[in-house]
Amino acid sequence: MKKIFAEIFSSYARAMKQAILEYILRSPEERKRLHIVMLPRPIPTATEKQLMRGGYSIAKYAGSHARKVETENEIKLRLLNNNIVISSLQSWFREFRSFNLVEFRGLSQFIDSDNG
Repeated sequence: MKKIFAEIFSSYARAMKQAILEYILRSPEERKRLHIVMLPRPIPTATEKQLMRGGYSIAKYAGSHARKVETENEIKLRLLNNNIVISSLQSWFREFRSFNLVEFRGLSQFIDSDNG
């Protein structure tokens, strides 16, 4: 029970700290009072930079979708082939895929006899 209360309190304290910091950074009066002259600019990710420049151009990157699909398929193939669990499951499936617990052809005689 003590662990739960400690976790709740630490989550509450962290949320309060974040809220106070966000308030200070959004309020020009508070920034001035605390002598915060400059705010750090967020650094955009590569995707955000590309979107700011206008996104991907089909003319500029011709065939990029085909390369992406090809690479994706190659990665999937390597993950399947190099994974011991997946390869053993595939071999198990190949071995037992034609195995039936119930023989449906022989079952039809029992179904016909019950109806008639």
